[in-house]
Amino acid sequence: MIIIYPDNNLSGFPVTEFNHMDRERKKYLRGILFRHLDGIALCSTISTLHNKGVTEHILDNPSFNIQQLTNEFECNVGYLNVSLRLMASQGWLERNIVQDGENIEFQLTDTGQEFLSLAYHYNPFYQFIPILINLDRNLFDPNAMSAQDDFQNLLDNLESLNTKYKSPNTSGWEICRHLEGILIGPILVALGMNEYFLENIEDNRDINDKTISDKFP
Repeated sequence: MIIIYPDNNLSGFPVTEFNHMDRERKKYLRGILFRHLDGIALCSTISTLHNKGVTEHILDNPSFNIQQLTNEFECNVGYLNVSLRLMASQGWLERNIVQDGENIEFQLTDTGQEFLSLAYHYNPFYQFIPILINLDRNLFDPNAMSAQDDFQNLLDNLESLNTKYKSPNTSGWEICRHLEGILIGPILVALGMNEYFLENIEDNRDINDKTISDKFP
């Protein structure tokens, strides 16, 4: 989080100080963390739907049901249903169960229209997932310069999006938090595999971007 979100005012905080944050600060950070978790589920889902043309179809046809989508697109009905429920959990779709769960109608919300119109932002991060899976090896391997360069480009992309979408709680801002979530998990694993957290927590040392960057090639 400190690496890819440098303006969060967490750099230089000793580990013990997190226990003494005020309630509003903790609430804000929890909100960020939950959006990170949402991003892990949303990134591949929304990117796939976008690449298949499903998100564009929904934008053009804001009232629909699953049967209409399966008639238009070749897809697995079960996976599609899970994807639509995920979007509904974000407030992007409203679900109306017409008949005992068998016939469910969906309505695109105003929030959903904003998010789906920006769905293309998920794609570069989705395409990088195979590298992220092995990030602990790719970041610390001096022979993996290509993957490291691609990862840096992804971080630059995120920084550019953070600059573009500065206003909190807007669609663009929330998408940036989703994209952070895709990166933060593998970064934490990579640092954990390198015993960074064990060393600093046991010694009660500060966690900041300087000590983290020292671990990378």
